[in-house]
Amino acid sequence: MSSTFFSAPPPSENEKKLRSDNRKLKREIDIGKEDLENERVLHRKSRKLARDLSIELEDAKLQAETAVSENRDVLEQLKECKENALKWKEDFEALKVVVDGKTAQINGLLDSLAKAQQTTSATN
Repeated sequence: MSSTFFSAPPPSENEKKLRSDNRKLKREIDIGKEDLENERVLHRKSRKLARDLSIELEDAKLQAETAVSENRDVLEQLKECKENALKWKEDFEALKVVVDGKTAQINGLLDSLAKAQQTTSATN
């Protein structure tokens, strides 16, 4: 018995081109799959970043609201201080008038005392 090998004919130019095109398409598909996966990763990262930024924005908003509230409180305290200062100024001015009157009264009494002493000294 003799064995005979049956060999396939060499591929035609059309088959070679089809195989080459097929390899190119597979490479493009693989690249497309990688691109799609990269897009998915970027999308997940951007959603996480958006959530993180939203949280930071909310924190900043709360801090700003707290600062505004504290500033209002301080402003209210400053207004009270100003009102108190004006009241104390009025009280001081009124007290000054009283002190000036008492000083004049004391000076008058001292003058009268000095005259009385002079009169007493002159009669002795």
